[in-house]
Amino acid sequence: MWHSFLELAVQLSLIQENRSKNTYYWVTPLLRDEIFGKLGEEERKMCHQAASEHYRKILSSAEGYEPIYAFELIEHALRCGMDAVAVEEGGRLLYHLQNVLAYKEALLEGMYIFSQITEPKRDEKLSRFLFEFGKILRDFGDPRKAVDYFEQALSIGKEVYGERHPNVAATLNDLGGAWDSLGDSKKAIEYYEQALSIDREVYGERHPDVAINLNNLGLAWYSLGDSKKAINYYEQALSIVREVYGERHPNVATTLNIS
Repeated sequence: MWHSFLELAVQLSLIQENRSKNTYYWVTPLLRDEIFGKLGEEERKMCHQAASEHYRKILSSAEGYEPIYAFELIEHALRCGMDAVAVEEGGRLLYHLQNVLAYKEALLEGMYIFSQITEPKRDEKLSRFLFEFGKILRDFGDPRKAVDYFEQALSIGKEVYGERHPNVAATLNDLGGAWDSLGDSKKAIEYYEQALSIDREVYGERHPDVAINLNNLGLAWYSLGDSKKAINYYEQALSIVREVYGERHPNVATTLNIS
């Protein structure tokens, strides 16, 4: 019985494969809805659960990230109340879409997931999803809204990981960046310094993440008109980057250009 639900669920997932040509075709929403309309509520739920498990297995065994299956997994998970699954995959999907510069698609998908979930659990999955959505908003040109999501991610991250965790430092760093974009470099420095303190504690003095924090502090102090302090931070960052990557690495060139 479960196998039959799985077959139907995949059929309803909007994708059909022409195996002879190894291509895919979209099933129209009208056809999908017509078939779904003939099922009872419990049958529809079982279909979505089966499809969710099907796409989770595909994604876990794929060599690279397959966003088309991620979209399907999220949709089916939301349709059967598996909000935690949708949030977890949503975080991964937003990260992928940002990396391929698909900001509009990421923004729309993030907004859609938020519109569907109810009382999500305050865990590391939600913290990451909020964090990734905040980055999308920032890159889409809305740093003020990004701050709201970064702050939510930070609050949950501190609950889940504790105050001195690398994920907390990453969120603090991006909060600083958002405030810098809003023109409040003093507030940005507060967050950058907190991130720097955590990363030094976790990784030691000579780590790439420490260099990023130092570089960001240099940028913020430069924005405030204090070139001497800015240069001091740039030089510290450059020293670490040279040590970690060597003299001929692009990161060294980037730091030199900034400084």
